This record gives sequence, structure tokens and C-alpha cells, in this order.
Amino acid sequence: MNKKYIRNIDDEKFWINFYKTNTVKLKNLEVSSQKGSKFTDRLFNCKNNQEIILLKYDILDRENKTISHNVFRLLKRNLNENIPNTNSLIKLLKFEDNFLNPVNLVERTLLCVYASDSECSSLNVNFGDQILLIKTKYYQNSEIILYKEEFTNLETFIFEDNYNEGISL
Repeated sequence: MNKKYIRNIDDEKFWINFYKTNTVKLKNLEVSSQKGSKFTDRLFNCKNNQEIILLKYDILDRENKTISHNVFRLLKRNLNENIPNTNSLIKLLKFEDNFLNPVNLVERTLLCVYASDSECSSLNVNFGDQILLIKTKYYQNSEIILYKEEFTNLETFIFEDNYNEGISL
């Protein structure tokens, strides 16, 4: 039986606290700088395919089972120039803490989607299997400064809502 983790739907610091109480590993780490697209231009409300930083990784539990596959996007121009290297960037995005301080709004959407090739290899599911996608937009002064997509198996988390404890996903 797979371990299930309880998670509050609106908990912005879930991963920060999760890393403190659980032994986890990162796998399939990929960091790149890419020319933006129509999608990122619309997302970040910019023009001319602005350059973005793309960070992808998988989070594994202590049994080496993938808990989630994460994809971060942020505009390169929004990146703090005081970040000296890739490891600092990974730590910053992994813990999300520095992005939460200036953020004044977080928009989170949960969707059931079908697995594509990248999720299949990370989550050990078949192409077309249903998985959960958690899209999070971090806003600062009405502008999106960070966009995160988190893919996970439907069975990994038990979602609860603290505002109405009768609701559980």
C-alpha cells in the first residue's frame, strides 16, 4: 500500500514544512534558460517571447517513490541577480520561501489530466492515465512572478480544506 500524505489545499508552505519533516530526494533535475512562447507571454503578460528560466525535478520519498514532478517557470528578468549559481536557484525555487515573502496572492488550481510522456517516466504511470495537476501562480502587485505545475498520482495526497472540514478530495 502506498503512503498517502495529508495536504491542505491552501497551504502555501506545504513543501517547506514537508522537507523539514520528511527525508526526500530530488531526481531528474533540469535547469534551462529558454526563449519564451505565446504561452509564457500570456502567462507573464509580456511581449516578444521574453526569456524564461525553466526548472524541472521530481521529488522522491525515502522509499524512492516519486511523490511529484515539478515544473517552475519564471521570467529571467525577474530573477534576483544576487543568486550566485544554479544550486542557489534550485534551493530558492524548491523551498519557494523567498517567493512567498513578496507575494500578495497565490492562485492554485487542481485539475485531473492525462499523463504525457514526461509524467509517465517520472510518475511510473502509463500514457493517458489520469493524474493530478496542481497549477500555482504567485502574484506580486497583480503580476505573476512565478508559475509552478506539480504533477502527482491521484493516490499520493489526501487534500483537506481547513475552512470546511467536511470537504476532502
